[in-house]
Amino acid sequence: MISVPLSKPQKLNGTEYSVIEMELEPLKGKDLRTIIGQFNTLYKEYVPVPTVDLRFQAMVGAYAAKMNPLDLEELDAPDYMKVCQAVRDFLLG
Repeated sequence: MISVPLSKPQKLNGTEYSVIEMELEPLKGKDLRTIIGQFNTLYKEYVPVPTVDLRFQAMVGAYAAKMNPLDLEELDAPDYMKVCQAVRDFLLG
């Protein structure tokens, strides 16, 4: 479990969060394929390296946190970046 503490509690879709907890370790290739499909459906554009795209990182983080990926976009910018960086670091090891 990777926990990303937020700079202050934030309400996302009616739930208050002070930390975003992501279970990234159990993700499989098939999970990433599913997320890439959802990413392509949502954004309708070709991204050559999705692992370095903030939106894809947020989608992986949301999937691992069992959250709606669009909710993560409502985080304050520094907190959004912390979540994305944690996902990027995990994916790129």
